[in-house]
Amino acid sequence: MELNSCPVCMTAYTDPQLLSSCGHTFCRRCVEQLHPKLCPLCRGPFNSKDVRPNYALSRMMHGEPAKLASAPPPSFTQCASTSLQAHQAVIEAPAAPFEANQDRGQRISQGLVEMGVPFGISQLIGEEDKVIGRRIFLLDNSGSTSCFDGKYYEQGPHDKWSEVTCSRWQEIRRMALEQARCQIATGTPCEFVLLNAVSGGDGLQEGVDICSIDPSQGNADIQFARLEGMLSKVRPNGATPLAKRLRQIQTRLADVHGHLAQQGLRTVVVIATEGLPTDKDGPSASAKDEVVRVMRQLSAECPVFLVIRLCTDEEDVIAYYNRIDEEEELPLEVIDDLESEAQEIRAQGNDWFPYSQMIHRIREGGTYVKLFDLLDERKLNALEARLLAGHLLQLEDWPPLPLADAKEFLKKAAERLQTMGKVYDPLKHRMTPPIDLHKLRRAIRTHSRIQGLLQALLPCVFDRQDIARQALLR
Repeated sequence: MELNSCPVCMTAYTDPQLLSSCGHTFCRRCVEQLHPKLCPLCRGPFNSKDVRPNYALSRMMHGEPAKLASAPPPSFTQCASTSLQAHQAVIEAPAAPFEANQDRGQRISQGLVEMGVPFGISQLIGEEDKVIGRRIFLLDNSGSTSCFDGKYYEQGPHDKWSEVTCSRWQEIRRMALEQARCQIATGTPCEFVLLNAVSGGDGLQEGVDICSIDPSQGNADIQFARLEGMLSKVRPNGATPLAKRLRQIQTRLADVHGHLAQQGLRTVVVIATEGLPTDKDGPSASAKDEVVRVMRQLSAECPVFLVIRLCTDEEDVIAYYNRIDEEEELPLEVIDDLESEAQEIRAQGNDWFPYSQMIHRIREGGTYVKLFDLLDERKLNALEARLLAGHLLQLEDWPPLPLADAKEFLKKAAERLQTMGKVYDPLKHRMTPPIDLHKLRRAIRTHSRIQGLLQALLPCVFDRQDIARQALLR
């Protein structure tokens, strides 16, 4: 069975659809014929909202380069290791006029390429995330963020990276500035909201408690400077009233940004925090329960995707938010710092590529790319591994790597790797190739054998089910 064949009809995928509930892919017509709505591979239930186009597979199967290159492909040393300096270069360059009618996906892809993101990944993100109309970042500036156990990575001369120890607030502030540069580059409107208002009271004062950035509404450099100025004045203080601020964001989405939902666009809400929720009595079970209730209401009433960016190593805090992710049916992703996420992804068996700054920044800003969502949940199967590797190695004007033939895929991947620069591996603390070909080969072959066995058994399973149904009818 070919890897690019649907497990149900056993033919090449036609309009491949991904079941986001389990990650398996089938032809659209095959999904529509499934009754009851159970995945044929894992038997997990799904509903119509779980069915979404598999852009990653479509691009690899049908994507055609604009032209075949006659010269060696350009090196992309910075592609998977974009730094604060690289983002700064985007901001300091003359701002290009924002075209309101420009295709949203193309604008996102173009901005990511300018930041150094690999062409294939940027195209995939552009297709998946063009439904995002705004990002809102809720920044925890409570008193405990002054604790000096935060960290971030900084790129120096000659691709030398170093880990910088800082306060938790400095880690949050740096993340916010990096995300602001990313949103400016991709043309995505965004807002940065302080958890504890500096101006006093319950309202949000622009430029003091909240800073909005919209590249279509003026000079992006000035808007970025306004955000930088607001964050530089923050002195960590206060508790962690997450539920209260999330309710204000919920109201703001309905009253101020209601037009986004009418246009079919979604909002990503990123909560950068390091503590347990509090109420007037301090940390309590009721405060934790209230945050869960608000998240449920927010996701039920607004088309949102939630990201919790943890900036702490405290086990009780990490356990609380991970429990929400595991037990609640919410559009939610919990992200830790770069090194912790890299360790978790390696523990899942996805160790054939370095978890770079580039991938981490995309995930902490919220993305609908399912491949990134799966990295810390389970080991990617053979098809998923080839799709991610293929997009990491895809260069502009070059043909996609052959998807169906594993041997040919690995051969072309090896050739492509010869021309590419290294990226920073936060676990090895040094620059490494963007893909470990030996480990990728092992992952693809192991999972190919398992998938082949499953596909061989599927017809027998379906035949037995049909016989059972006919017996019941008689």
